[in-house]
Amino acid sequence: MATKHRTINFYTLIKTEHDSKEESPAAYIRDVINYIQTLDNEQRCVDLTRQKFCYLHRITKTGNDKHTLIFKSAKSEYRPPLMNRKTVERENPKRMDEGDGEKTHLIIKYTKNDVFVVLEKNGNGVQINAIVKYLKRYTRAYLKAQKLKLTFSMDAYAMAKENFLVEVKKLKRVSIGEVYVEKSILGSDALNFSNRTQSIKHDIILKMSAERDNSILGPIEDMFNKMGSKGSRITKIRVTGKTKTGNEIVLDTKFIEKMEGVESELNALTGEVNTPVMLEALREIANPL
Repeated sequence: MATKHRTINFYTLIKTEHDSKEESPAAYIRDVINYIQTLDNEQRCVDLTRQKFCYLHRITKTGNDKHTLIFKSAKSEYRPPLMNRKTVERENPKRMDEGDGEKTHLIIKYTKNDVFVVLEKNGNGVQINAIVKYLKRYTRAYLKAQKLKLTFSMDAYAMAKENFLVEVKKLKRVSIGEVYVEKSILGSDALNFSNRTQSIKHDIILKMSAERDNSILGPIEDMFNKMGSKGSRITKIRVTGKTKTGNEIVLDTKFIEKMEGVESELNALTGEVNTPVMLEALREIANPL
């Protein structure tokens, strides 16, 4: 049985209020997906670009905490003659508004503190930015049907690799470290500032710079370990450093993608990834989140 290696990427969906800029898990997406499920396939189909279109082909609710989704997408406006191993070339029967269908599998898992996306990476399929754009479109349609106003935005953030420190330790030198801390720290015992922080738009950023020719790897390691502890007010760490080849690089705990790989069987007749096998692999990865 032929197989293909697929990379699995992890994201969290975040809802941001327009006025307050307050961020929270985008749990409302559960209702939007349930709304999409009431629509027929034609109503689910949207253009991603002039040539590429997609629709949410299958929605399955798994327990009370997961949606299993399969997107189908295709590129149209291109129908050259088909190449054949035996006859070399034959006429392409496709119309100009048709294309070869590509499946993209994903699972959305809802927890108390996060809305996770476990996504099969398929270069010819639908990427995370297109999925977010798709969900935003149907969020507007859902709210309109409920006679509600759109007062927030939604974005996907790549989850940090668990080996963030490994990546940092590969650097020849860490010159700058920026630690993002909840603004409530201003009123804590540590700083004892005023609690009137409503007008402060974002988290507080603590910036550390290394002395000439030195590295601040040690403090960054301490901060990262603190970030993972219970009750920590650290929300993000961003470092600037030099690689061993002398190139400057920026590493960010929110934008270093967590990845895993799976081997999935291919359909002998179509060459497509075997859907049941892929979905089972995604469920096994999503369950511990």
